[in-house]
Formats: sequence, C-alpha cells, structure tokens
Amino acid sequence: MTMGIDSSNEAHSAIATSRRISRWGQAQIAAIALLLDKRRSRKALLELADHQLLDIGVTRAQADAEVAKSWF
Repeated sequence: MTMGIDSSNEAHSAIATSRRISRWGQAQIAAIALLLDKRRSRKALLELADHQLLDIGVTRAQADAEVAKSWF
C-alpha cells in the first residue's frame, strides 16, 4: 500500500509541527534551568561571610544588591 501525495504532505507537516513543539519545549526547559541556577547562585551569596565575598571580589553591598534582584 502506498501513500498518496496528500497523505505524504500531511505526514511531513505533522513531523515539522512536532519538531517545532519539541524545540519550543527545549527552550522552555533551558530558560527554567537558567532561572533555577541564578536562584541557587544568589542564595549561595547570602551564605558567604564577608571575607569570603572579598575573596571573589564582591562586597556585602554588591551581594545584597544581587540577591535583591528579581528571581524571574
């Protein structure tokens, strides 16, 4: 049994749509992962002592300003 031209075009269209959705989903997952990574980093700044912050070249005021930024 062979597929007609219309059936073949529909199959290609369905595959293309599936790939677009897949890329969109991957982009969304990457964006969420980035937000979670920023959140973890900012929370870690809160746990550092002043001398540890100075070791990485950040003042307490800079760390506080970074943590105060929006999480989103």
